[in-house]
Amino acid sequence: CDRGTHGKDCSFFCSEHCKEEDNSCDNVDGTCDQGCDPGYQGAQCRQGCDRGTHGKNCSLFCSEHCKGEDNSCDNVDGTCDQNCDPGYQGALCTQACESGTYGKNCSLTCSEHCKGVDNFCDNVDGTCDQGCDPGYQGAQCRQECESGIYGKNCSLTCSEHCKGEDNSCDMVDGSCHHGCDPGYQGALCTQGELLSYTANNLDTFTVDTWNYICS
Repeated sequence: CDRGTHGKDCSFFCSEHCKEEDNSCDNVDGTCDQGCDPGYQGAQCRQGCDRGTHGKNCSLFCSEHCKGEDNSCDNVDGTCDQNCDPGYQGALCTQACESGTYGKNCSLTCSEHCKGVDNFCDNVDGTCDQGCDPGYQGAQCRQECESGIYGKNCSLTCSEHCKGEDNSCDMVDGSCHHGCDPGYQGALCTQGELLSYTANNLDTFTVDTWNYICS
């Protein structure tokens, strides 16, 4: 048979997926002389790789982060058929999102209130790796503390001596928004005032009222 043909009366062409430029094959049974191009298998190289595999001799697996239940990818180069799962990027979906980003196509930014200099978060769902800055809560640290609480994990209560009906304070450091009730001082209104008075023309005394209000 002429090169590139095989079989009865040399009437069959070697597979176009036989390796090498001339796709040469055995003149009798069509077995490819040099094996198969990437993405194909079988003696005659007429079968694409099984679903979920790709490359030379179909020996490589599609990325587990290819989107879809079966993680399907191109049989030749491994490009994911349906793009990537959230948290991954690149043609083969083998690269995690860059630091500070997450989600579908790595298009979302970690909350600026994730604790730490770099605001690191989970590349898939955006959960802050080190918890939240003071004053914020929730897995992604996007929720401010509710009124009346503040600090790390929103675990501290504003002073009952913050002025106003709701005793509101700064969600980060607990500073009272409207100042202190009479008899209290300090940013958090937790210190009794130091009051000076003169008794019977004697020396001036300083009294810490703490939880008492002098009349």
